[in-house]
Amino acid sequence: MLALAVLIALAGCGGGGGGGGNDGPKPTTTPAPGPTTTASPAGTPLVVAFTVTATAPLEAVQLTAFYPTAKGGFVGSGDRVTCGTPANGTFTQNDRDDGTLILSVASATPLTFPFQIRCAFAVTPGSQLVSSDISLMVDEVTRNGAAGNPATAVITAAVL
Repeated sequence: MLALAVLIALAGCGGGGGGGGNDGPKPTTTPAPGPTTTASPAGTPLVVAFTVTATAPLEAVQLTAFYPTAKGGFVGSGDRVTCGTPANGTFTQNDRDDGTLILSVASATPLTFPFQIRCAFAVTPGSQLVSSDISLMVDEVTRNGAAGNPATAVITAAVL
């Protein structure tokens, strides 16, 4: 399973020195909490989760995701794009860095559906990626060791 962690380190510089002979405690202020948001700040990696389901047993599925490069790109390039899946087969990925991401899972035995493929996506500063920005296409499927009907597989995308 793909795991992403973002570490934010805050460092403060302590004041020093003497001054005024005031040995008592100094008052401190605590900022009021700001509004909470579930959106990732621009430039921060987020996760795109592709959920794959099927209406019949399949041994393989290949899909293509089309994304707007003006809004960012998947982290990594080519077969080193940062994606992962717990699916019970051999997983391959290829980000062409032109707005096209190709994903496939294949096995000698039927795959267990549904399953997710999660990929890290870095948003361009000033942009926001939403699920409707990503177009999906099932390229091909394998059923009973032969080419099957691509309509047997269904893919959805969610920006997490």
